[in-house]
Amino acid sequence: GRIELCKSVHPDEAVAYGAAVQGFILSTGGAGGGKDLAGAEAMTDLLLLDVTPLSLGIELEGKQMSTLIKRNTPIPCKKTRTYTTVDDWQTEIDVVVYEGERAHVDANNKLGSFVISGVQRARAG
Repeated sequence: GRIELCKSVHPDEAVAYGAAVQGFILSTGGAGGGKDLAGAEAMTDLLLLDVTPLSLGIELEGKQMSTLIKRNTPIPCKKTRTYTTVDDWQTEIDVVVYEGERAHVDANNKLGSFVISGVQRARAG
């Protein structure tokens, strides 16, 4: 009883087709495609949100991930957190951004990096 996967359909086309079907279901008040919604009048209260599919965070000393935005958070969003320097007299901080759910950055996806410069010289911490 195993079903063979269909490998002739391009994944992007499958996603686009699914979005079109979902759009049709929503535009017709939920008719078709499984459980029907209450009706067209109920559709005025429907709100679709874009969310982060994976958690977003930055790399800390020791390749640890500090999660700033948890997965499924509606976007756009704004989060703040205070971090401290690691070395005495640092004037720049390298920030590396990752997405993923693991505690160690090596198991997550690197999205990019940037440098914060002009940090006031002081002792670490």
